[in-house]
Amino acid sequence: MIRFAAILLLLTIMTPAIGAEPAPASAPAPAPTYAQIHSLFIRHCIACHNAADPEAGFVLASHADLLKGGDTGPAIVPGKADESLLVKLIEHTAKPVMPPVKKGDKLAAHEIALIRAWINAGAPGPRPGEVLLAAVPRPKILPVVPPRQSIHALAYSPQLKRLAIARPGQVQVMSIDDRTIVHSLTGHRGKVNDLAISADGAILAAGAGLPGELGEVRLWNLKDGSLIRIIEGHRDAVYAVALSPDGSLVATGSYDQKIMLWSTAAPAPTAVQGTTPASATAAANTAAPLRTLDGHNGAIFDLAFRPDGNVLASVSADRTLKLWHVATGDRLDTRSESMQALHAVAFSPKGDRLFAAGVDNRIRVWSIGSDAKEGGNTLLTSRFAHEGAILTLAISPDGSTLISAADDRTVKLWNAQDVSPRLALEKQADWPAAIASVLDGKALAVGTLDGGLAIHDATSGAVLPPPKPELAISAIPTGIERGGRREIHVTGKHLIHADQVRSSDPRIKGEVRSEAASGLSAIVTIETPADLPPGTYEIWLASAGGESAKMKLLIDDLPQVSEAEPNDLPAAATLLALPASAWGVIAQRGDTDHFAFDGHAGQLIVIDALCARIGGKANLIVTLSDPAGRIIASNNDHDGSLDSFIAARLTATGRHTVAARDLQMTGSPDHRYRLSIGELPMVTGIHPLIAAENTETTIDLIGFNLPADAHVKLPASPGGEVVLPIAPGYRTRRPLKVVLTPLPTILEREP
Repeated sequence: MIRFAAILLLLTIMTPAIGAEPAPASAPAPAPTYAQIHSLFIRHCIACHNAADPEAGFVLASHADLLKGGDTGPAIVPGKADESLLVKLIEHTAKPVMPPVKKGDKLAAHEIALIRAWINAGAPGPRPGEVLLAAVPRPKILPVVPPRQSIHALAYSPQLKRLAIARPGQVQVMSIDDRTIVHSLTGHRGKVNDLAISADGAILAAGAGLPGELGEVRLWNLKDGSLIRIIEGHRDAVYAVALSPDGSLVATGSYDQKIMLWSTAAPAPTAVQGTTPASATAAANTAAPLRTLDGHNGAIFDLAFRPDGNVLASVSADRTLKLWHVATGDRLDTRSESMQALHAVAFSPKGDRLFAAGVDNRIRVWSIGSDAKEGGNTLLTSRFAHEGAILTLAISPDGSTLISAADDRTVKLWNAQDVSPRLALEKQADWPAAIASVLDGKALAVGTLDGGLAIHDATSGAVLPPPKPELAISAIPTGIERGGRREIHVTGKHLIHADQVRSSDPRIKGEVRSEAASGLSAIVTIETPADLPPGTYEIWLASAGGESAKMKLLIDDLPQVSEAEPNDLPAAATLLALPASAWGVIAQRGDTDHFAFDGHAGQLIVIDALCARIGGKANLIVTLSDPAGRIIASNNDHDGSLDSFIAARLTATGRHTVAARDLQMTGSPDHRYRLSIGELPMVTGIHPLIAAENTETTIDLIGFNLPADAHVKLPASPGGEVVLPIAPGYRTRRPLKVVLTPLPTILEREP
């Protein structure tokens, strides 16, 4: 019975319901659209098969071009993928294969299947309203760590003593004397790959661009950092730029295998009706080049003008060095001695010699004839120079020294006459992708892909330290509540190089970071232990170049507060929670600073001004006013000191105001001060002033907010003048001294 039931259940599952319709077959997949096919061509093929320079006359930019075919006839037969030449080429069953093996991998199987399906469907064109991909999409991949600010090129102007540094998306212009950044030239699209500076130091050219999309060159005024012109024209990133000796021309070389010559002068915008200023600027940016030099079959990696400006040298991934006539664009000579791609080329200052180097590790030198034509240029030297591919070359201004850098992380100096070795620097931390001869050939700059930049002595190879940091004025505030951590803003020179904070007490720890590339300001972070005795200490900054002057640092028990400008009126006073130390600056003539606190009647408030004692130039007048604005007390100097002091009992409850101004109504950044305000236990005097030597003596303390029996036990000490030790928590304006004498001492007894 159980077996019968199981069989019945199985038959029920396997047998369709009576009267049920059979399941419909799955619908055929829709035919691929032309937009899908066009996007594949844009991604894989358009670099070689575009309207500007189509290989084999075959253009893939539009549906009509695709149906037209190339030099060998139609590339596709609509409805017949097996008979279409395009399919045979992308499947690598016919030659030449597409894409070429050296330029890209074979299309993926699903991409080939998509093209086959489109052709078999009749190779339809774009549908109405269909959006076609215009350029290769670049995925946005966010870095998981901050990217390195790698250096890809350097260029130096001896006239301005400025070094241009190419980094991703920007060019930094550094003063070589003080190693500070004077300009940061931003806005470049893509990585800045090459730099060139005109002979007079007026123009800086920076080559950049987006791979597979566009090349861009920006011309800058090196002195003031203003933009002169943006040049666009290449279909791939620009890897090489060179400026003619007179600065009138800029030569650009790109991964698109083209060399173009442009005028450095910005063309005047053409007035067209309905044209906006922005579109006129765009038109100027894309103005046609003066000449385009064709002939290389690989990316252009470097360019160099001969000093007379008549000849341009170029080197390429196609392993050749070519010489061009600048005025006509004619090719004068091709040198193919190199066995691998060439990365660098440089003329000697006289123009009679030409140096080139690249992946085959060799430096080659040619003697160049006056007309630079084929047959007049002779290979003089082929020197095996590095164990790795040579990345770049540089020549000293007098032509005596050749500098080379390679991907084995080595930098070498050579006698340029015979390429004999002179000096090898210590191995670099990363690839030395950029070098430049600086300081009249007495030094060389080396930039690496990890972002490092160093200046080396050209004779010894030693790294030249940066100038020592200089502190111009004391920071505000220079007081810290002990047991805490505080940032202090400091100003000066060369602060960008400071990497250490030193102090007169090892318990004071500090860090420094530059606020600006100019090196004129920095933030010093100070940390102190809770048991550090209050008092005046010193801190200073240090770098590889030396130490700065010392700056006074006040360690206190009170919170340290900076004034909040504008506080020229009582209504805008900086509010304090007492007790506190308020820091301020009488910054300009007539300036008056106001601070406010909430007090109640009967409080004995002490205001201790600190100005002359910390080197401030202000001769302060300090005034305490009640909530109604009536003056309670005012003081200019006290006890022989220019520093004001007030001790006054409040007569009302509410918000009181403290005002500080200079007696002569002057002001400057050096008119800095500190006001310690609160019910402070202030010791202003002692009794007696004289005591017997070698005898323990009780010294009474005199002042404000002190206990009735405030005193200090002076231990037995030899004769002389000694400073009275004051118990923690008590404050004084100056050291309190007692004279110890061998004579008997007698104190009066009132009455």
